[in-house]
Amino acid sequence: MGSFIDLHSHILPGLDEGARSTEESVAMAKAFSSSGFSSVVATPHVITGLYPNKPQAIQEGVEAVAQAFETEGIPLKLLPGAEYYWDFEFFKMMENDQLLTINGNGRYVLVEFPFLSIPRGIEEVAFKMGMKGIKPLLAHPERNGDIIKDFRKALDLEKWGFYLHVDLLSLCGVHGPDVKKTAELLIKNNAFHAAAADCHSLTQTQEALAGGIQRLKKIVGDNGVEKLLHTNPLAFIEGNLPE
Repeated sequence: MGSFIDLHSHILPGLDEGARSTEESVAMAKAFSSSGFSSVVATPHVITGLYPNKPQAIQEGVEAVAQAFETEGIPLKLLPGAEYYWDFEFFKMMENDQLLTINGNGRYVLVEFPFLSIPRGIEEVAFKMGMKGIKPLLAHPERNGDIIKDFRKALDLEKWGFYLHVDLLSLCGVHGPDVKKTAELLIKNNAFHAAAADCHSLTQTQEALAGGIQRLKKIVGDNGVEKLLHTNPLAFIEGNLPE
């Protein structure tokens, strides 16, 4: 089995409600490394009026924290990314080629929907993204209210150009029993292209990497874990097509 790759982590300090200090970032990195991860994509929130993070600031944060990892002798590669909230400002950044894609490869961008419902007009925006050669990787659809009510709505997203990832924390029950049930239904229906920690603290990192991976393995087996935590994440960071 190849080393694991995490596509979604709030490991950079000071940019959102994630790691509170470089020391916590280092502790999170040690947890990732000891759990078999070789790479983590740092994906701070980009939300209008709350976390207006720009690609340059994120890249500078990645370089500073990566240096701390090296100083501590942690064999974990830190890659740049961002988690964009699906709003009008995101559309403007997309149209103006201002998005920070996963690992800066120009191919995939991590996005999140509002938690209450699936936004209107997603087909048009996804089409425009596709015209620019960018595909959206949707974070934790199992936490969306519309999808909790009817998990099949998530299955329709792929035909509109979306890839989906499940939160390992959802599988631990951190976000409640309805979210856990929806995540497991979607996994059993082969809806997900990747699994990711989406951790905001050391405590969440430890929980995701222990209980989350263990639960994932029970559902999909070793081959499924390989696909969702190595093979497809590697494709996403390299800009290739996932399985």
